[in-house]
Amino acid sequence: MTATSESPNIRQRIEERMARARERRRKAALTWLGLAGLTYDAGISFLERAKQLRDKAEARGEQVQEDANVHISALKDKVAGTMEERRRRCRQRVERIVPSKTEGGQGNGESVEIDVEFVAEAPWPGYDDLNVQQVVERLQALEQHDLRSLRAYEVAHKNRVSVLREINRLLTEPVQA
Repeated sequence: MTATSESPNIRQRIEERMARARERRRKAALTWLGLAGLTYDAGISFLERAKQLRDKAEARGEQVQEDANVHISALKDKVAGTMEERRRRCRQRVERIVPSKTEGGQGNGESVEIDVEFVAEAPWPGYDDLNVQQVVERLQALEQHDLRSLRAYEVAHKNRVSVLREINRLLTEPVQA
């Protein structure tokens, strides 16, 4: 009898264990589905946040670009004003050095046309360290366009009257063949 009375108990235990296994399998499947759903939700949330971040970055980029354009425009205006002021001062200095006939200068009746330009670089290395005599000694070897560039540099930087007079003399004397 024990075999038959144990059979329903064993069967019942087996069925209970099978039911628990099915429940665990169902919970495991639900867990995996839940994880897949959470992953999907997190991906969607990430994409939405990324889109918001991209939009925010784009708006900030437009603001930075606008600010940069304003600053660049202001800098261009400042540089243009500075350059114009330097040109004006150079012209004034040249007018003091090269007297014109109408200003009571001792010209030979010919006017000297001077195109003033701002030259940032020295005509040759070490130029700024040379004295007047050393510069004048080198002037004879220069071409007309080099003399004009040198004059522009000298007016804008050291503005030495003796150097400028010699340059003007060389520019106005007739070219010998």
